[in-house]
Amino acid sequence: MRIEINITADKSPGVLAKVIVALRRLSLNLAQQQMTEYDDTRLLELVVQGAQEVNTDTLVATMLGISGIEQAVIVGNEAPKVVQPVEEQPQTPIQGDSLAVEIANAFPNIGDLVTNQLESLKPELAVESMFALGMEVAQLRKDKFVALPTQVTLDTFIRDRLIPDIQAFSKLEVGDEGLKVLSSVFSKTKKASGFGFQLGGPDGLAKCDFLSGYIQGMLEATPSMEYSHVEETMCRKEGQPYCLFEFEQN
Repeated sequence: MRIEINITADKSPGVLAKVIVALRRLSLNLAQQQMTEYDDTRLLELVVQGAQEVNTDTLVATMLGISGIEQAVIVGNEAPKVVQPVEEQPQTPIQGDSLAVEIANAFPNIGDLVTNQLESLKPELAVESMFALGMEVAQLRKDKFVALPTQVTLDTFIRDRLIPDIQAFSKLEVGDEGLKVLSSVFSKTKKASGFGFQLGGPDGLAKCDFLSGYIQGMLEATPSMEYSHVEETMCRKEGQPYCLFEFEQN
């Protein structure tokens, strides 16, 4: 199944990330994207796909419910109300040729692969694209996650699934504020100068956008957590002592 949809949005940050989360809830994945910038708006030309029937009215209404989106149009003169699925060859998780598959197979040694991908992106596409890539990798790896009961609390999710998974590439602490990432392959710091201080501030990704997406993907793959959100509110890239990820449950 394949749907082309054009979305006009304002220039507030994170719109595409919200679209990706909404698509996941409709059992759709983002297959292609193109962004065109205008004076006050941006045009997102998206191709989405999935294995289930999707009512296009529902898809459009879902997109229009996202803050920052002004218009959503299914491409085509006579778009069907229901898009029929096309038979697809079933794929075994962590098999294929995509970058996400390569990263999932390289887990936990994913730092260089992710960094190389970031360097290939235009700055204006980096945040949303890295977030989307993180979500895709999490979905590919979901069969590898620690098994949990059907219904779990956020604390259980963080303690029993999230931390065991991402501690392979991060040093972590959990507190009342949320999840603290003290160090990771996504927030490396530059070496200190001869005077004992860092030159230029932390190095690595421009915020831990891949890690944010990966954590969101883990939430989406966990029963009772699929309507939860993660947001990075502090980052070592900005000179803060740790990256802080806060969680919100709807």
